[in-house]
Amino acid sequence: MKTVVKTVARLRAVAVFVAACATTSTVIAGCPADVAEGEGEGEGEGAIAAEEARQRLLSDWQDTVLMPIHERFVTTSKTLADASVAYCADVGDQAAFAAVQEAWKAAHGAYKGIELFRFGPIVAYPERYGPVVDFWPAREAPIDELLAQDTPITAELLATKGAVTRGLPVVEVLLWPFGPAGDGQSLYENAETGARRCSFLTAASADINALATGLRDKWSPSSGGYVKQLTQPTAEGDFPTTKAAFSELVNRMGFVVENVRRDRLGRISADTIESAYSGRSIEAMRNTLATVFELFYGGDATSTTTVAEASATAPLGLIDHPRMAERPDLIEAFVVAQQKVLTTLAAIEEPFAVAVVDDRAGIAAADAALAELQRVLQADILNVLGLTLAFNDNDGD
Repeated sequence: MKTVVKTVARLRAVAVFVAACATTSTVIAGCPADVAEGEGEGEGEGAIAAEEARQRLLSDWQDTVLMPIHERFVTTSKTLADASVAYCADVGDQAAFAAVQEAWKAAHGAYKGIELFRFGPIVAYPERYGPVVDFWPAREAPIDELLAQDTPITAELLATKGAVTRGLPVVEVLLWPFGPAGDGQSLYENAETGARRCSFLTAASADINALATGLRDKWSPSSGGYVKQLTQPTAEGDFPTTKAAFSELVNRMGFVVENVRRDRLGRISADTIESAYSGRSIEAMRNTLATVFELFYGGDATSTTTVAEASATAPLGLIDHPRMAERPDLIEAFVVAQQKVLTTLAAIEEPFAVAVVDDRAGIAAADAALAELQRVLQADILNVLGLTLAFNDNDGD
């Protein structure tokens, strides 16, 4: 609802602002330059305005979207680690077990929001945080094999293991071994196997928090500093220009929609879908798409009187780019497509493993909605911003 209210306010502000730009000869700060959609920037004031807009958006996104999302994963994974320890001190406490499950959902949702930033530290060797944190669908056999062994399970041991025994999907299996409606707690109360299961749960949760912290630090401007490659591009870095860095993020907004549509909604086999054990497959899709909307609208910015004021008082979004301000019709097209996506996804009942059998029509409707949102991003918006559609590095994975 917050996004809808904000969108309506921003659309009105954009319309008023563009009208003011068009009907006055006075120079108004933030008015778009006279550059037709899809044209090159060339030189002069138009190119300077575009460069300044990209730089401001990148710097703002660092502080209002990128770093807060990574910090959220650190915080929620720490809560998961602490809740696991608290529960294992009294495995008969049902409320404590439910708290661990809720903490896992929060950590999983936080990580899903990071997927748009699937480059740099999250995929770079040697850590390759992404595949370790979220290798799905989970493989039960390696988990059961480790549970059956006698070697003490610690976070240090797991750090030497592969992705099949680490990360969020592994903890999901430990918490929901019988599916979303099953009694997973009973396995922890078992006198023979419960203690080892608790060791695995607490070690895996602590390992996730360590991975979250490492990933955050690799991005942080105060430590690893990879974010500086986006906000302060150099010829020697991954992004030689501000336009290249900006293009990376805008392209990835489209990639995320494409990936959700193809790799997650499109997983029509009940044994290959994401988060089948916990039954939050659709919610995880919404968590991932939320970052697209944050970049588009500007974090948690609220309604403002004008777009110019938004630039000064609220987090910036893609709608604040001068070329987007020229096209309120395109902003509205995004809003309509977004709401269709959210509506159709909400209509699919969890667990998704049941929906893939019983609600193929609902899945088809969501697929069509995602396809339209993808088209708006990858065709219309890229064209208006003068950017080129890049290669989705998740193709073929």
